[in-house]
Amino acid sequence: METQIYDGSCFVPEKTNPLQEFFTIVSRIDSSSIPDPVLHSDELEKANRFHQQSDREAYIYRHHYLNTWLSKLSNVPIAPKSFLLNSDKKPFLKDSPLHFNISRSESQCAFVFGPAQTGIDIEIIRNTEDYKELAAIHFHPEEHKALCDSNDPDLFLKIWTRKEAYLKAKGTGLVDDLRRFNCLQEVLIDDNSSFRISTFTGSDFIMSISIPSRIKLPVKRFIY
Repeated sequence: METQIYDGSCFVPEKTNPLQEFFTIVSRIDSSSIPDPVLHSDELEKANRFHQQSDREAYIYRHHYLNTWLSKLSNVPIAPKSFLLNSDKKPFLKDSPLHFNISRSESQCAFVFGPAQTGIDIEIIRNTEDYKELAAIHFHPEEHKALCDSNDPDLFLKIWTRKEAYLKAKGTGLVDDLRRFNCLQEVLIDDNSSFRISTFTGSDFIMSISIPSRIKLPVKRFIY
């Protein structure tokens, strides 16, 4: 995957074509950068229901940029009726071939856009020693063995983000039996679907993206 790192405000590079490539954007939440957020009424109402200011600011930030970029990439103003939900409650853009997904972990947001169903997950790097019991319950036996045999302190988060990205691409979210599939594989075939999963480690985060394996298009990363 090609990676480009920028300083300053988030933007979509001009030559990006989301119908001929997948691209991800990672951005640190900075509410001061959007004094006039682009949110529709439903989103504003939901934002105001958050009790914690940090959660409210994070919601406004990621939906401001999601709406801004979707509008730019699809050439259509984004409104409440622009979105529909599939049977698993995953939102998609009405009357558009453009697919998207978003994720947040503490101060980092991640977005993915492309021409087919896709999922993304980001996690801030942290001590996961206490998560080994969770891995024993929710990880595939081969994943759990790899974790126990590894000296990589970030392997838990790599496996976890791969699971989330895969399930979000399928549209089910974390409702499936997590032990049933092994996300250490580059290509995961399950339930008559096949997805390619890739993982990137940044300075303070781990991010995974999942796209259909039949799609042979480049994936680009933009980090702000």
